[in-house]
Amino acid sequence: MTPGASGPDAPADPTRGLARRTRHGLSWTAAGAVASNAIRLAVYAALGRILSRTEFGVVAAAMTVIQLGNTLRDLGVGLALVQRKDLEPEHIEVAFTFSVLLGVALGGAMFAGAGLFAEFYGIEGSVGVLRLLSLLFVLRGVALVPGFLFRRNMSFRALTLIDLIAYVAGSALAIALALAGTGAWSLACGYVLETAIGVGLLLYLAPPPWRLRFHRRHLRDLLGYGMGQSAANIASYFANNGDYMVVGHFLGPAKLGLYQRAYELMRFPANVFSSVAGSVLFSAFSKVQDDPERLGRAFRRTLFASALVLLPASAGLIVLAPEVVRILLGPHWSGVEWPFRIMAVVMLFRTTYKLGGMVGRSAGAVFELAGWHVTYAVCVIGGALYAMRWDISGVDITTAISVFLQFLALSRLGIKATTLRARDIARAHIEPVIYALIVGGVAWATAAALRATGARFPVVAAVTTLTGSIVFLALATLGLRRGRGDWPWLRETLAGFLRRSKPAASSTEAPDPTAGASIYRNSSIKR
Repeated sequence: MTPGASGPDAPADPTRGLARRTRHGLSWTAAGAVASNAIRLAVYAALGRILSRTEFGVVAAAMTVIQLGNTLRDLGVGLALVQRKDLEPEHIEVAFTFSVLLGVALGGAMFAGAGLFAEFYGIEGSVGVLRLLSLLFVLRGVALVPGFLFRRNMSFRALTLIDLIAYVAGSALAIALALAGTGAWSLACGYVLETAIGVGLLLYLAPPPWRLRFHRRHLRDLLGYGMGQSAANIASYFANNGDYMVVGHFLGPAKLGLYQRAYELMRFPANVFSSVAGSVLFSAFSKVQDDPERLGRAFRRTLFASALVLLPASAGLIVLAPEVVRILLGPHWSGVEWPFRIMAVVMLFRTTYKLGGMVGRSAGAVFELAGWHVTYAVCVIGGALYAMRWDISGVDITTAISVFLQFLALSRLGIKATTLRARDIARAHIEPVIYALIVGGVAWATAAALRATGARFPVVAAVTTLTGSIVFLALATLGLRRGRGDWPWLRETLAGFLRRSKPAASSTEAPDPTAGASIYRNSSIKR
């Protein structure tokens, strides 16, 4: 058939029903994120009372090595499967072959180099932990293609359930082993079980083509995009872990454990954004990459919605830092409060700089994105080396400044890929800033009054959170009723979530995630 033909054999328009599929994907990933992060906070609270700072620091150091390998695990061919308009079966075969072989190579390299990594961090006793975690590369390499094809087809219900089941199982094992006195091994074993279950479910629902074959042209197609993305990932890795490396190498595993706990608490919203919006929106943005106006509208609206929630939340967390740390980590984690407050100031920017990068990446600007990540990494590592003389609070300040600068840089990248201007980005934040000032002021007054009466920390946290939430909901209700700017879109989107409309039978509907290998026979894959 010709490209303009119609009928059952004609290629489906990938943008038909895109808003509905995006909304459904966000619904499922949001539900999963709420559930998994509620569990995650409970796990943090439990493990924070069982394990020491040094034990957390050992695993935090090991995970910096794991994350470095993760940036190289497929050299970007997975995201290329999502971003590419025309996909052929040979692209899938070569992506599977490449990811499996690279996973084995990375796992072997980490197993062999475990002693060197442990010596760098001064935790020579963790060699066995590092070698156990090397299994993650092999497992993830086998399941990489099914996972990215689920994302391409926007089958996020399956991915959400897989992630939730795997995380619950891994967390249960980690807590059980920690109670048994296994220390850092408990966290490592939990990570391995979580990954193994997730991989097993992916392979069961969508078995990959169990053939190791190379197709040069198709590999070049994927690496042409993937190498730029991989360069961005490597730079992003050093930006996200460079401060951990500096703190761990110069200040020791105990300080690293303290710093990592404070930073991870702040990064929860960024992790939620990545799991909820990251994969869904990148899939959606890639389908409208040739429509800058539509892409820019989505960019601005997502910035507005993110700022509307995260800026008031940041204000509340700054006020309640002592109570939040006490509840989530326990009484022996004193010293985390101010690092936590410093990072909470830039919580929004840590979350939404990913959005600008996602818009640029979906439009193919992967090498420019890599350049900005390199600059960001230099700022983070250079700032940490300079500021470590003031202990972890100094590192926190320079990292926070670097995060804000990266937000400005990647917002500019998003602007270049769309029809937006800088003032559009600024306007998206005006009302959220006002809301944050109001909510923060009310939260501060409430918390100060309760502390003055000698109220216990759970009471201060609960009453202040409830009061701030009521004020925020009242302000948001006024905004929805006023109906200016992006409020009508937000009202319509919320109504769409609540309606839970039935999926229409259509050739553009994402495949049933339980249909096994049918995911490889989607109409967008050309033969």
